Amino acid sequence: MKKVLIICYDFLPYNSIGAHRPYSWFRYLKKYGVEPVVVTRHWNEKSDSETDYIRPTSVQEITTEKSDFGTLIRVPHKPNFRDRLILDHGYTKYKLQRRFLSFFILVFRFFSFKWDNSANIFFAAADYIRDNKVDAVIATGEPWINFRYGFLLSRKFNIPWHPDYRDNWTTSANIDSMGRMGKWLNKNLFRKLEKKYVYSAKSIICSDPDVVENLKKLFPQKEIVNIFNGFETELISTIKDIHQSNDKFVIGYSGTIYPFQPLELFLEGYKKFIESNPGIQTQCYFYGANFKVQWKERIMNFDLALKPYLFPTERIPQMEVLKNLKSANCLLMLADDHHILLPSKIFEYFALERKILLVKNDRDINEKMMKETNAGLICNSAEDVKAHLNTMYSEWKQNGEVKSTTSDYSQYSREHQAEMLAKYLLK
Repeated sequence: MKKVLIICYDFLPYNSIGAHRPYSWFRYLKKYGVEPVVVTRHWNEKSDSETDYIRPTSVQEITTEKSDFGTLIRVPHKPNFRDRLILDHGYTKYKLQRRFLSFFILVFRFFSFKWDNSANIFFAAADYIRDNKVDAVIATGEPWINFRYGFLLSRKFNIPWHPDYRDNWTTSANIDSMGRMGKWLNKNLFRKLEKKYVYSAKSIICSDPDVVENLKKLFPQKEIVNIFNGFETELISTIKDIHQSNDKFVIGYSGTIYPFQPLELFLEGYKKFIESNPGIQTQCYFYGANFKVQWKERIMNFDLALKPYLFPTERIPQMEVLKNLKSANCLLMLADDHHILLPSKIFEYFALERKILLVKNDRDINEKMMKETNAGLICNSAEDVKAHLNTMYSEWKQNGEVKSTTSDYSQYSREHQAEMLAKYLLK
């Protein structure tokens, strides 16, 4: 049995894709010959907003939990001065001061633990390795400071480390929205740090084939293995008997809404669909969209006439989101052919076996996976959205459901992906 230490910031009970990825490794790796030791932060049970993310944890001491799965080490979190300004005064006051502090902390935490309020994760990991044999370290980003921890642990204890990319770092699709200073930092500081850390790694783990291609350009000599995120079989199996809505035609969407995603193209098509069906009973839910003000505003401010049909929600537990998506008649995915991104929710969409509406064709990984699994329909214009929604709506009115044709998706379970990771690490 080999032992791997996993450094991550997000972990359950915090409900995010970043939390479920290392949790699935913790849950399944030992079954396939690799014993996991996870070092993360404590999370309060309720972490549903931006301010909950930065609040001090209710437990202010390091705890160690041992189970049949492995070892889980949690460290306390204390907000820094910038975060305390937000907690005490909200997001409307001291904007200039917070902007300066954010810049200062973002830069200097990579050079001194003094400015890094998550550094206890590194120290707890170092203490464990000092007293226990560890065969490898995986540091999963974001935050990218975790890569510094992996680099330092590898150098200090002479053990191999593997950076795990869930997204791009300095090759991010969000670079265009960073602003002048963000772009300068990305090019002149973070690109150098990324190369310094990752060049020392044994190999690279990545969740997205497009990120793999970007990393090959930065690190042509490095071996890169693609381990997808996936869906949780146990959760999906508990809701397999939930039926589609038959009183309203319901569209469901969950997860992040990125600036470059064509939300407005979908909303324009959805408006045309509604206008072409007088008296229609339809609803479109954006689960978790109230987590970010800008997401909610993009949805609700697009067109006043659409407001009665659009329902952004607060962040809700994963199980509740899955139940709601399972009861929907159609699931919405947003993609773009200029900013290639594989949304982690696509795997849950496959497993829920509901027709997927992809807006628009990315001519890349999303198109490929949609065709491989025969999971749904692809739109490139508002007229396409209108036409495909009308087709599904007619089927729904006639049969009370929209039949799914999704198949061949079992390879995307989180357990299967953890098994692939274990085999790779053992090799």
